[in-house]
Amino acid sequence: MKLQPGDVDSLILMVMALVVFGPRRLPEIGRQIGKLMYEVRKASNDFKFQMEEELRSSEDAERRRKDEERQRALAAPAQTAGQSRLFPSSRKRDLGCPDD
Repeated sequence: MKLQPGDVDSLILMVMALVVFGPRRLPEIGRQIGKLMYEVRKASNDFKFQMEEELRSSEDAERRRKDEERQRALAAPAQTAGQSRLFPSSRKRDLGCPDD
């Protein structure tokens, strides 16, 4: 079994922690570090979820806006076509054609 540089560094850190904090406080410190890591991970996940939710709602709002614009664009030609059908005889009079 060959030790890699990361393994040696970890081993040195563990021995130093044991010497500095002692065998009685080391488990307590380990638990505190574990709790801190849990809280950091939880805050990170909450932030990520919040950002994804905001992005999703922004995309939904943009999609709704585009749909409304598309509906207005489709309705505009239909309205102008309906208006030309409403006034064909007046247009004919303007052009000098007899009524049907």
